[in-house]
Amino acid sequence: MPLHQKLWLDPNRRDFDKEFEDEFDKKEWQGLVAADFSRFLNAELEKNSEIATGDVEFVQWKVLTAQELRLVQDDVKGAF
Repeated sequence: MPLHQKLWLDPNRRDFDKEFEDEFDKKEWQGLVAADFSRFLNAELEKNSEIATGDVEFVQWKVLTAQELRLVQDDVKGAF
């Protein structure tokens, strides 16, 4: 599993892994996870429907996903 996905799925690892915490705090992982999800969503929509998707949809999914990831990160930080 790529590091950016580990950062997304295991935020509590920051409590005992300083290098992990440093990477998490850079916030670069959010854009990478958003891009992964956007590619996945476009592929699924194209495979399972008549909806044509492309770069415009990819960018929109990525922006919306990145916004949600930032909110999740804020919630995680607020919980500790």
